[in-house]
Amino acid sequence: MPIETLIKPVADMIKAIRQNDHRALSLAHQGDSTIFQRKINHGRTLAHLSAIQESDDCLTTIIKLDRNCLSITDDNGRTPLHYAAGYNRLNNFITIMKHMSELLHQGDYVGMKPVHYAAENKCELILQYICKNHKDTLISTDHSKNTAADFARKRRHLDLLILITESTPSTTTKTTSFVEDMINLKKTVIKKK
Repeated sequence: MPIETLIKPVADMIKAIRQNDHRALSLAHQGDSTIFQRKINHGRTLAHLSAIQESDDCLTTIIKLDRNCLSITDDNGRTPLHYAAGYNRLNNFITIMKHMSELLHQGDYVGMKPVHYAAENKCELILQYICKNHKDTLISTDHSKNTAADFARKRRHLDLLILITESTPSTTTKTTSFVEDMINLKKTVIKKK
């Protein structure tokens, strides 16, 4: 099969995803059952690219055509759910969770789970959803034993750290003391004004 035959549909699909045109995405699919399994750049698939878009229309179309592509990882071990979490794309996050909720517990090559990406990148919508619906993942760790609270603390995301700490009273002592220190510091600054 000539390379042009393989590249054109993928290029058309990438363009459709970027333009959030799920109809063009369906047309470019051309019945090729393997197209959603193909890795494009850095091991990402069309589902990875769709996961970071504002709308979930293209992602929903891809899932209808090939649900299994959601479990494919990029070169760093990240699934489309990692991308949706790290870019704060709540609709895409929920859409993926409806089809493969087990991905919430899957770590990348260093063990970072979607909740860790959300905490590290200050993705408040995702963390609010997780705190409400999947509290158990808040205490999951990466290979270095960091929790979501640890990632929020390292990045000094005080609001997220408070949200995580209030949702999981069992979070580490160092995180709780950090939150208390930050709150006291904030009170001190407010008093001085």
